[in-house]
Amino acid sequence: MSDDRLKYILNKISSLSKDLGIHPSEMRQALFFKHIDDVSPWELRKLGGLAGILKANFPIEGKDLVQIREQKEVSKYIGELEKKLSEKDLFEKLAINAIKDAIKSIKVEKVVIPKLKKNHLDTKMTIELMLSDIHYGKKSKTFNLDICRKRMVQLTTVFLQELKDNQKLYNVEKIIIGLLGDIIESYTMHGIESTLSSEFGNARQMQAAIESLYKDVFIPIAATGLPIEVPCVTGNHDRTEMSRTMNDPGLNNMTWVIYNALKDLCAASGMKNVIFHIPTESYIVLQIYGNHCLYEHGDNSKANTKAGFEALVNNRSKQIGKVLDFARFGHYHEYVCYDRGRIIVNESVCGQDSYANVLGHSSTAGQTINYYIETNERPTCFFKSFPVWLE
Repeated sequence: MSDDRLKYILNKISSLSKDLGIHPSEMRQALFFKHIDDVSPWELRKLGGLAGILKANFPIEGKDLVQIREQKEVSKYIGELEKKLSEKDLFEKLAINAIKDAIKSIKVEKVVIPKLKKNHLDTKMTIELMLSDIHYGKKSKTFNLDICRKRMVQLTTVFLQELKDNQKLYNVEKIIIGLLGDIIESYTMHGIESTLSSEFGNARQMQAAIESLYKDVFIPIAATGLPIEVPCVTGNHDRTEMSRTMNDPGLNNMTWVIYNALKDLCAASGMKNVIFHIPTESYIVLQIYGNHCLYEHGDNSKANTKAGFEALVNNRSKQIGKVLDFARFGHYHEYVCYDRGRIIVNESVCGQDSYANVLGHSSTAGQTINYYIETNERPTCFFKSFPVWLE
């Protein structure tokens, strides 16, 4: 009788394992009794227990072990993927709500774009404002949203004065506002560290970024009437979690929402002179008087050194099949200018914080204005760079 019952149980295990797509050795008691209700726990114990039956009758061969491991890896991957997708869905819902809140709280202002007076000066100039590492939502002993917005207003005031001064000497025909990433702090990307260093959550950070950039930067600068190009790239802080995505990072980070909301707001305000360039990749290249300029956050550079940046520039040059004359980076919170403007690294709006203190870094609150002129006499069109100190 026992032999017949054993054969019956073995057949049941084989059949059930096949249906579930597992090796018989992976059968567990809870799974067994969930699907087989005509065998009692006591009967299994008299036959040596489920573990003993499996070990004696379904030995694991090398090939089986490989398949089991592969199945477990696949299951693990699927589980992680499902978790990522659920987090992504949650983020997208929060992002949509953030944009709705931002649009509700921001009064769309109609900007009158003046007709430009003809400038008879011979030398054409383009002025570039580098905006990176603003970290809206960051909170430290010396930084919060109120301080951030005061500094952004100060920066715009300095920029407009520089524009006015240079228009007396040059035919300033274009403005570039480079949005180079780390626009927000991110409440979640470094777990508890990010939470402790944030004034509020990601949705509110996105809303603050959209409102401040729209009101404090784009409205006053667009009112000059000059054509404005806006290259927009993402940064390492513009994501929701520690691990960064390599799949269209420009599209799958929070800056995609921020930049597109700014684009829509500017269009609704009548800023026909403002053109946004929002790539799905982590970088973009624009042309300035025949020279090619790379805009990228800078976290893909392996070191905060000239060699590190040059290696990244050379790799990008190979990718796009063009010689890159300039590169504009952020990320390192330190103003650096290599080779007469070939590579320029921006500072941060937040300045020194506890992170920099612990690591022994020194960071000044500031951003950068660069100037380019049309010329046949200089090696490139780069003219000068002006790091703006922010109080």
